[in-house]
Amino acid sequence: MIPAPQEFLAGIQPFSGLPRQTLGEAAGAAVVRHLLERESLESGDGDEVLVLRSGAVELSHAGQVVDLLGPGDCLGFEALLGEEGALPGLRAVAVEDAVFLVLPGEIFREFLTDAAFAAHFSRRLARLRQAVEAQSRAAPAGSDSFLRLAVRDIPLAPPLFVAPGAPLSEAARSMSQARVPACLVGDGERALGILSERDVLDAAAEEGGAALARPVEERMTRNLVTVRGQELLFEAFSRMVDKGIRRLVLVDAEGRALGILGERDLLSARGENPLSLTREARTAGSLEALGLTFARLRGLALRTIAEGIPADNLGRLISEIHDAILTRAAALVAEQSGGPPPPLALAVLGSEGRREQFLATDQDNCMLLPDGLDAGGEAACADFAARLVRALAQIGFPPCPSKVMADNPDWRMSLSAWMNEIDDMILAADARAVLRLSLLADLRHALGEPGHTARLRAYLLRRMAQAPVLLKYMAREALRFTPPLGFFNTLMVDKSGPSKGCLDIKKGGVFPVTQGARTLALELGLEPTSTCARLAAVGEAGVLSREFAEGLSQAFSFLQTLRAQAQAEAVRQGREPDNLLKPERLSGLDRDRLKDCLKIVLEFQSLLHSRYGLRLMS
Repeated sequence: MIPAPQEFLAGIQPFSGLPRQTLGEAAGAAVVRHLLERESLESGDGDEVLVLRSGAVELSHAGQVVDLLGPGDCLGFEALLGEEGALPGLRAVAVEDAVFLVLPGEIFREFLTDAAFAAHFSRRLARLRQAVEAQSRAAPAGSDSFLRLAVRDIPLAPPLFVAPGAPLSEAARSMSQARVPACLVGDGERALGILSERDVLDAAAEEGGAALARPVEERMTRNLVTVRGQELLFEAFSRMVDKGIRRLVLVDAEGRALGILGERDLLSARGENPLSLTREARTAGSLEALGLTFARLRGLALRTIAEGIPADNLGRLISEIHDAILTRAAALVAEQSGGPPPPLALAVLGSEGRREQFLATDQDNCMLLPDGLDAGGEAACADFAARLVRALAQIGFPPCPSKVMADNPDWRMSLSAWMNEIDDMILAADARAVLRLSLLADLRHALGEPGHTARLRAYLLRRMAQAPVLLKYMAREALRFTPPLGFFNTLMVDKSGPSKGCLDIKKGGVFPVTQGARTLALELGLEPTSTCARLAAVGEAGVLSREFAEGLSQAFSFLQTLRAQAQAEAVRQGREPDNLLKPERLSGLDRDRLKDCLKIVLEFQSLLHSRYGLRLMS
């Protein structure tokens, strides 16, 4: 039920600060105006101020959306703050049916004699002007970054097919005539494999001219990696990096091959291209060169955030390139050390392990050594770890303040020692154990011997599933911070100090979900490490309903997106990125969504509290 005009005004800022009698007089002079979905109006077109009572409205300037308005937000005030305050050319479009309370301009001007009231709208106008200026500096409407393009946006020629029994010489001649670097092997409907010019050259180098008479099927790659037209180029890039290949086969819904998507096609795509940064990292000849790549990655991340790319895509993008930088840094360190160390494994932990790292980054890693190393082998591993940590710091990855790094003996052990450490921590069940096991739960292989990482992870999952006491303590950590929501559905911010006007979105929103999802995944022995994948798996397992798991995952993604945007804003202002968010800088619609997301986090904490019997714990 929509409240009467006077009660409605009394319940929103800054009108709630005005005398009750004044609001009554204003309500008596106000009229109601409706705006149907997709209808529009010019803001400031008339001597009046429109207060949105219900619905949602997009506010745009020169065709670019600059704000999203929700109930309680106003239109038209910018034209009544004097000539210097005017901001012409604003257009409002109803995202859904909207209802406005229209106040005459003369009444609104009387309200402006109240200093607090006038200050509120002056700040609102300043933010609106900043948004307009930011949009005018951004790419024009219709421009699309690499991450917004779909595979179907890249023009690809129909694939060249050759028969499986055709000789390599015939395939090479066909590729040369068609001016393509690769062809598919099959009958034109079904692709059995892919053959590239490089495959032909390798065959000739190995066997000489006689190899050209051999059938194509002997040298083709059989396990095709495919992509669909509706998938984002980001997905194609990520698949290439993950598989270590240079080409994907574009297929339709029935699996018929439509084209071959190669690195060159990605490089020719419009906008920023993460593939070039990955190539830079993999071929860097020095740590200095890797440092330049790392710096360019931050620039790409900032532009990606500005494009509105969801946080989960951004996290995956950054982790892919971080992995490439880490791998190349390790190779350079090994070269400088006179050769590779013993067969060890390096794994990343925490947000890097979950692929949820943004702009605020430091080193969180551990090293797994083979069993049975002698003193010399252990010393070589220790030396390699120290050199690698220093190299990463030189590139731009700050050392972990808590020393969760491979140069710390506590985070560098043999596989058997790590397993014993897990057993000891489960028995101890103290604060140190909770922290260390939480970090190890996000263990993700980065370089070296993957078998070491896989064995340790399997052991951790098996042992944690048998440790109800430790799981209870881990669940309690997810309740350590309360979402910043007040009794009247208000966002709670710090009242003083350096973070005045801010809330910590990591403590009050992101961390409870991350820790809770991690705990449930460990209890169930689930393999995924990313938070959203864990929530989906928990929903599939029936511990959470699928609907709630999906809603919580969406809430987590939105909180992460707001966090990334706040970090990007800090970097642009020359500050170190942190986890502080100023709600007043959000649109009305985003503020409402933030509140809804925090409510879901509260509900999740309540479910954890009940499942793990935390009322019985002191």
